Amino acid sequence: MGSRLALMEEDGDEIAPPSKIQDIEVENNEKVMLIDVYMPDYRIEEV
Repeated sequence: MGSRLALMEEDGDEIAPPSKIQDIEVENNEKVMLIDVYMPDYRIEEV
């Protein structure tokens, strides 16, 4: 996920805002999970 987000940032692509958990509809056999990515670890540092 971090690699994809870093590429999107680099390309200037729009990154959708996070969804509110209460707005996500799931089936009985599905769950909602938080994915937290610390982006500095994935960004290429330009020197």
